[in-house]
Amino acid sequence: MEAEIDVQIQSIDDIPLIIEISKQMKLAELVEKHFATHGNQEGLNNGQLLAGWLSFILSQSNHCKNAVRSWSNKIPTVLGALLGNVIREVEFSDDRLANLLDKLSDDESWYRFEDDFSKHTIETYELPVETIRCDGSAACGYHEVIENGIMQYGRSKDHRPDLPQLKMMTATLDPGILIGIDIDSGEKNDDSMYLPLIYRIRPMINKKGTLFVGDCKMSSFGIRSDVQQNQDYYLTPLAMGTEKIRLYFQSLVEAIVNGNQEAELVYKENKDVSKLIVAGYEIEREERCNEKQIKWTERIFVYRSFEFAKSEITLFEKKMKKMEMELLKLTPTPIKGSRQFYEESKLVEAINKIINKYEMSKFIKVKYKTEPYNKKNRYVIHIEMNEAEVEEEKRRCGWKLMVTNAPKEKLSLSQAILNYRQEWTLERCFRILKTSHLGISPLYLRKQERLKGITRLLSIGIRLITLLEYNISKNLKMAKETVKGLDVAHPNKTTSTPTAYSIFKKFCREKINLSQVNIEEKNYWSLSKIDEDLIKVLNHLKIPIELYKVEYYRSWHASN
Repeated sequence: MEAEIDVQIQSIDDIPLIIEISKQMKLAELVEKHFATHGNQEGLNNGQLLAGWLSFILSQSNHCKNAVRSWSNKIPTVLGALLGNVIREVEFSDDRLANLLDKLSDDESWYRFEDDFSKHTIETYELPVETIRCDGSAACGYHEVIENGIMQYGRSKDHRPDLPQLKMMTATLDPGILIGIDIDSGEKNDDSMYLPLIYRIRPMINKKGTLFVGDCKMSSFGIRSDVQQNQDYYLTPLAMGTEKIRLYFQSLVEAIVNGNQEAELVYKENKDVSKLIVAGYEIEREERCNEKQIKWTERIFVYRSFEFAKSEITLFEKKMKKMEMELLKLTPTPIKGSRQFYEESKLVEAINKIINKYEMSKFIKVKYKTEPYNKKNRYVIHIEMNEAEVEEEKRRCGWKLMVTNAPKEKLSLSQAILNYRQEWTLERCFRILKTSHLGISPLYLRKQERLKGITRLLSIGIRLITLLEYNISKNLKMAKETVKGLDVAHPNKTTSTPTAYSIFKKFCREKINLSQVNIEEKNYWSLSKIDEDLIKVLNHLKIPIELYKVEYYRSWHASN
């Protein structure tokens, strides 16, 4: 008689890593504190449920809730041991996940949770709170627009004006750690969302003199005066929204273009190489807000980015070339069917029309003469460039204005430029949210509350990813070590700044499985061995190696 053999194989891969990072962040504990589980709910509490769902999202790169249940039921021992509770067949059902999203959509509960969560993150990871970066983005979906709904048509940053969207305003600490997110309807402008988020951020950091950095939409007078009133600092490009500001900007640029103002050079250090990136100068002006009864000194940085100047000069030259070609087409080579000008007044009218369209009359001289053609005198155009004016206009390319209320000893011109150029750290949070593991767009949920809930859930995923990257990079730097084997195309390549994506993929490529074999009511366990590269990653992330040993799961299974 043949023995009965029952074999169960459960994929472990990167799940222990993700759930342990969430435990370091006290995620489940804080979720349960602010989104308490109903007394009649059986099985996992809301904190455990969210941690498990988030591990699915990051491991499977899928935020749709309809696939979570089948995934969890394939690895009940793994999830049960990691979450500390028995995984029932209905544990991650659509209804339970939807109820969790409904809870996350409650604004007051979310604000209290985010406040606690961010304070714990700052304290645990010893994050610097000198600079806070704010910016907005959007997430779109194939939704029907309803009155007062969160999905509305607005200015699309995803180049999908045909789809309704919701708006997000986020705040990060350097080096790109998300600490706050506000969600609003898609038609809202970014400038109306800055102050509400800033008000919420202040108690989290509990510190005066913080530098708030944002794009030109943060430069409105109301935002700047509020930051000044609260004894903080701002750094933002100045929006050219009015004719007065544009004329003021032109006068500041002319001062240096005409040689009346000296420029300071700003270099970017990269290893042993210095690269000239910006030239500029600064002036001061007095600002006053009578409503708030405050006045302050504002510093204005007038600077030229050489990369930006290069692109503007290229556009200027293309515009010049296009205008020149249109003018020359007025008097083409005489061939059959070509249109010719025989009246000077009509030619002059056509020339002026083109020059006025491009607004470039001072850069070009248009001469014309007559020559016999078809028993008449046709006009022929000859073009001369005003080289002196053209070169002077090129010197005007690439200039920008930036304003701050920070004193010189806190923020010099070079420090301001280099600080603002670190905005990519915040923008990377949006890239993580929209691509890679989270992929928020398109949004598939329909109910308004759940759209807000899923966005907030995915924002927690951003925090886990960025904190993982920050922590391992810091620890590798302190140890003066690198890790290798994370790049599938270059297995011997080493790095001291690994991405969460490369780490997750490495764990998944290793096919780490937990196997349970039952032979005649006797259980035999085994777990795939992980390589030295992954052990090194775990050590630098302070993840217990026991999570990738068979005894951890065997003992939990025996006790349950």
